[in-house]
Amino acid sequence: MKWAPLVLSACAALPAVALAQPDPGAVFQDCPHCPEMMVIPAGQFVMGSAASEPGRRDNEGPQRLVTVSDFALGRYEVTVGQFAAFVAATGHETNGCRSWSGEDWVLRTSLSWRDPGFAQLEDHPVTCVGWEDAQDYVRWLTRSTGHAYRLPSEAEWEYAARAGTVSARYWGDDALTDCEFANTADLTAREALLDLRIAQCHDGHVHTSPVGSFLPNKFGLHDILGNVSEWLQDCWNEGYQGAPTDGSAWQVGDCAGGMLRGGSWLSGPDHVRSADRGWHSGEPSILIGFRVARAVH
Repeated sequence: MKWAPLVLSACAALPAVALAQPDPGAVFQDCPHCPEMMVIPAGQFVMGSAASEPGRRDNEGPQRLVTVSDFALGRYEVTVGQFAAFVAATGHETNGCRSWSGEDWVLRTSLSWRDPGFAQLEDHPVTCVGWEDAQDYVRWLTRSTGHAYRLPSEAEWEYAARAGTVSARYWGDDALTDCEFANTADLTAREALLDLRIAQCHDGHVHTSPVGSFLPNKFGLHDILGNVSEWLQDCWNEGYQGAPTDGSAWQVGDCAGGMLRGGSWLSGPDHVRSADRGWHSGEPSILIGFRVARAVH
């Protein structure tokens, strides 16, 4: 897929949005090519999964009470068009992308965010971006807007994904309803791709879908489960013993790669849960994208 060049030296700021006393649920945008942001209210929640939750893995516990301050989170995953604006402004380059060869996940230098091997439009979530690419993007947003953008912490992400729910998914425990709320491995994907562990429904998309195509959670966030897995700020740890309880990112552990949450268009029901967590080497993959966070004070 070819992209028309954009003449863009920086992300021109919009008039400042008054967020000194943030209004939960408020939507704002700091520049024309910036992601739309949603104000997430402060609160407490039980992070992790109960031992009885289907699909649960040991690294999702022990459950603990976490307090999260209010913050802003991308209403959608960062799109191809938004990442294209960043690349046009900075000249940023990415290096290949991991995809499935039929036998293994291999790094293909011919693939990139511009061409992940399947058709995308500007309103699809960007994929084939590594953890460092995501970090470079949020640093650019910070320089361009004067606001401190970053990747969300694991605790912030789960709090936002749950949106006050305690079920396996923000729409409930039944994976049969996945196709109303998320782009996951489903009957559509099985017909075109692999013999997958799938949701027994059709979501209408084999690969990524335009952001906002599915119903949001109670905070108004779209695609926080499914579509693409999302990079987070934390280091990897095999469970929550010693993890922060104030919503901040856990910056000790295995920091050589990146934390992932949310599952993707190729994830089965076990991995499309609010508590599911994973680790990746940090390299670009056809399954991985991100959304951004920033403070509201």
